[in-house]
Amino acid sequence: MIWHLLALILFIILLLRYGFIYDIIILLAAFIKLAINNYDLAIQQLSLNIFDYFASLFILICVPVILYRKKDKIKILFYKAGFTNSILTILIIFTFLAPIAAPSQFDFQNNISISKLLKPLSTKIIIMLRKDTDNNNPVGNYIHQRDIVFNKGMTGKYIIADSAKINEGLIIYQKGKQQFIREEYIRGENITPEISTIYFLLGTDEYGRDILSRIIYGTRLSLLVGLCAVLISFSLGVVFGFMAGYLGGFTDTVLNRLADIFLSFPIIFLIILIVGLFGNSVFTIVAVLGFAGWMSLFKIVRNETAALKNKDFIITTKLLGFSNYHILFKEMLPVMMPSIVVTLVFQYGSVIIAESALSYLGLGLGNNFPSWGAMIEAGQYYLSKAWWMSLFPCLFLFLTLYTANHFGSKLETIFKINLK
Repeated sequence: MIWHLLALILFIILLLRYGFIYDIIILLAAFIKLAINNYDLAIQQLSLNIFDYFASLFILICVPVILYRKKDKIKILFYKAGFTNSILTILIIFTFLAPIAAPSQFDFQNNISISKLLKPLSTKIIIMLRKDTDNNNPVGNYIHQRDIVFNKGMTGKYIIADSAKINEGLIIYQKGKQQFIREEYIRGENITPEISTIYFLLGTDEYGRDILSRIIYGTRLSLLVGLCAVLISFSLGVVFGFMAGYLGGFTDTVLNRLADIFLSFPIIFLIILIVGLFGNSVFTIVAVLGFAGWMSLFKIVRNETAALKNKDFIITTKLLGFSNYHILFKEMLPVMMPSIVVTLVFQYGSVIIAESALSYLGLGLGNNFPSWGAMIEAGQYYLSKAWWMSLFPCLFLFLTLYTANHFGSKLETIFKINLK
């Protein structure tokens, strides 16, 4: 069942990331202590990154408890964890728990000569040279703990190497070269060396960045951009479709011709034109992708509205004096929802692949955030010696599109059966 799979994945995250989860809890405690001492300063220290980590911690701890207590009322949790259901569950977890699930920051890199183009399942030794500090100041303690969380433990000076050992000092081996740090220096600088192993399950890219971490953050980007764009398309399509179908006449002619103009123009070229003119910020990408998808939904809503407005129950509702808002959202929309939902699910996959295509062309969000399209584009130059750079983003993109199309087809079949 889905809830068994969900519990298993969350348990694995807790098992593998318990140290980092503890760091986030310590950060939350430091923030609360800072807020008690200086509320205004604590508010100034808040940022989207801080909120992201705290929200992920809340979701990881509280949401499973809520779902377990309410599981008898949430029927979807008892569905079989088939292939597409499992993929969807993993994608949702990656979206909401990306800061915790990702092994490292998506832009983390150090000593490219050692860590670049590592094969999947590679390991390296990381030597942390942290200075011992004692922060009794709430502000200093909070900032120190914030740096630990933001850098996922990579604070202070650290070295990535092939191997290392402590023997009257610190001996580091990097590509056959030996580096020696004297014990006197370690004591004099008040440094406590920590040697641990860092894993690269899906390898690294040309800058030594972890592929798995970038894919997890890329999952969040693709799914959230797709969701926001589909919501914009839904709003525009429903409102314009209702206006055209319900009012008719000149309004119907103008909106219908406008939709025909946009449908006759290749959407990808329209998106590239707008992004080229207005830039590739998150707001611009979401707005453009949302605006580019309202036409097909408009056609469906317009035709459905035109057919429903002459039905007896709609005429009765108008005679009773109900507003157009009530007629659309309370009377017509529930009847049209099956067609709308199926269209939006299919469109969701189209938006994801459009965002990836823009990033592949260098016009998306891949320059500032990890994007599957940008990762595929970067990997095409290293196919002969680093095939994993393009393979794994392509695989995640394929599985996401397959899952979206599968659910669209499944919903379409369910709605057809219900209509019969």
